[in-house]
Amino acid sequence: MTINRKNDYAFKRIFGREDTKDILARFLTVVLKVPIEPDELTLANTEFSPEYLLDKSSTLDIQIRRSAFHEKMNVEMQIGDEGNIERRILFYWSKGYAEDLKESQDYATLPRMISIVIVDFDVFDWKDASKFHGVFRVTEEDEGNLFSDALEIHTIEYPNQNKIQTSPRTAV
Repeated sequence: MTINRKNDYAFKRIFGREDTKDILARFLTVVLKVPIEPDELTLANTEFSPEYLLDKSSTLDIQIRRSAFHEKMNVEMQIGDEGNIERRILFYWSKGYAEDLKESQDYATLPRMISIVIVDFDVFDWKDASKFHGVFRVTEEDEGNLFSDALEIHTIEYPNQNKIQTSPRTAV
């Protein structure tokens, strides 16, 4: 019997536990292209409780604090394409970004927030057919100036079984 690593339970078990932080650190090192050590990572609460009765609640797969670098990260696995992944990513990013800011705190206390979303479907029509990892930041349209380093979103398009047989893409 094989275990589907894309299943939420298996994904969290592999990457989201104290005893597997070394695996998470290696994954983040590869995706973010910076060396990350397991002891830099603190697994955080993944529940976003609604502030008001009718607000939407949500649960992240994995949320991480990297306090020494003033960073937070969330890592999500999405198998089904519900046609809303871009807005869903932004929703999770915004919840994670703003959740710690308390009344009278300076905005400078907000950490850099990195979202990493692994999807089992196509999100973008890449010019390079072998591309599967996109990195997004907010930049000015004409001159490309970076608005802020506080927002960084990575999408990893994990090929499904049909793509593995028909596409030159490389699996993560």
